[in-house]
Amino acid sequence: MPSSEFPQGRWYLIVCGIPAFNEEKTIAKIVIRASAYVDRVVVVDDGSSDDTSLIAERLGAKVIKHVGNLGYGAAIRSCFNAGKDVDADILVILDGDGQHNPDLIPELIKPIANSDADVVIGSRFLGSESDIPPYRRAGLRLLNQATNTISRQRIGDTQSGFRAYSRKAILRLRLYEDGMGASSEASIKSDSAGLKIVEVPVSFKYKGTDKSSQNPLSHGFAVLSSVIVIAAEKHPVAIFVFPGMILVLSATAGLLWVLDRYTRFQVFALGPAIVFTTILMVGVFAAFVGIVLFAIARVSSRM
Repeated sequence: MPSSEFPQGRWYLIVCGIPAFNEEKTIAKIVIRASAYVDRVVVVDDGSSDDTSLIAERLGAKVIKHVGNLGYGAAIRSCFNAGKDVDADILVILDGDGQHNPDLIPELIKPIANSDADVVIGSRFLGSESDIPPYRRAGLRLLNQATNTISRQRIGDTQSGFRAYSRKAILRLRLYEDGMGASSEASIKSDSAGLKIVEVPVSFKYKGTDKSSQNPLSHGFAVLSSVIVIAAEKHPVAIFVFPGMILVLSATAGLLWVLDRYTRFQVFALGPAIVFTTILMVGVFAAFVGIVLFAIARVSSRM
C-alpha cells in the first residue's frame, strides 16, 4: 500500500531519513525496503569514504552529503531539514546499518496517522528485547533513567534511533546536539514542546551491525554528558542555583567557625579557611551561572 494512502481515507507525504556513514554494504537493501512504505527517501551521508552516496543515488534516494563526519546528531538535523523542505506530514528516521527493520515503518506511522501521537519511538524493551548484548542493555537502562529524570514523560527506550515524527514535531523540535546524545535531546525537548510520545515494539538486529568505532563506555559517557548539559539548560535553578546556595551557606557556616575559633583561642585555622573560602567561591559562581542561564532561557522562550 503506497504510503500516501495510509491510513485509508487520508493522504500523507511521508519522508524517510537515513543517517549513514560508510554503509555501502547495507544501504541498498535499506533504501529499497523503505521505499515501499514512504514517498521519499533521503540518505544523509555523514562524510562516508565509500560508495554509500553513489549507491543511494542510483536507487532513487535524495542524498545530502556532509563535508566530513559531523556526527549522528548533525545527520538527524539534516533529516529534519529535508522533511521541512518538502513540507512532510511524517518523517521516519532509521539507521542505514541494518539494525532497524524498514518493514516496521507502518507500525511507527500508525499512531501519528491516527492522531494518537506526535513522536513514535520503536522500543527495544517492549515485548522481545531482540539480541541486545547484556552490557548494552544495562547501559541503555542507565541512560533511560538519566533522560527520564529530566523529562516528565516516561520513555522505555530513550536511545532508540528508529522513530517517526509528525509535522508538528518536525516544526517544533530544535535539536543542537551533534553526537549520539541527539536521541536523548529529542526525547527531552519533545516534552518541552508539548509533543506526545508513544512507543511501539520493534525488533532490532545487533549481530553483524554493531560496528561502532566508539568504545561502549565512551559512547555512554558522551550521551550522559549531553544529558547533563541539556539538564543544565532546562533546569538551571535546580542544577546550579540551589546547589550553589547550599555551598554558600555551608561555607559561610564554616568561615564563621574559623572566626569564632580565632576569637576564642587566637588560633587561625588556615587549612579549613582555605577550604571554606574555595567552597564559597564555587557556590557563588554556580549560583551566578544558574541565574544567567535562567535569564537566557526566559528570554529565549519569549522570543
